[in-house]
Amino acid sequence: MLHQAGVSFDLYSSILRLGHFPLQWKYALVIMIAKPVKHPQQPNTYRPISLLSLLSKIFERLHITRIHAAMPKDELLPLHKFGFTEGHSTVQQCHRIVSHMRDNLEEKKMCASVFLVIEQAFDKVWHQGLLYKLRGKKMPH
Repeated sequence: MLHQAGVSFDLYSSILRLGHFPLQWKYALVIMIAKPVKHPQQPNTYRPISLLSLLSKIFERLHITRIHAAMPKDELLPLHKFGFTEGHSTVQQCHRIVSHMRDNLEEKKMCASVFLVIEQAFDKVWHQGLLYKLRGKKMPH
């Protein structure tokens, strides 16, 4: 078992060193889960769940640990960003917004909100531009 762990560590180190993520790890088995009380004939009735390779999930966990160790959290993401952030939830974000609005209204200040929902945002991300911006944030190579 120790030998296998050493091989896995070498594999993950090589991926980081070469900057090449194995193509096979990018494929997922997608399972569609029906949303309750929706018409089954509509495509938006279903919620996709992607099952990724175990090796890619382990690599992701190791890589996130490395990133967090290399960079303080407040330098990587704005404090008001809650999505995909450990220890934060939609409910907490709603409380933050309501509290901010209440404080402004009590102080007789103007208060406005804009809510934007972007569906399939990650599918449309310009990945080269994202990598460029991350390098600008002093991310480790």
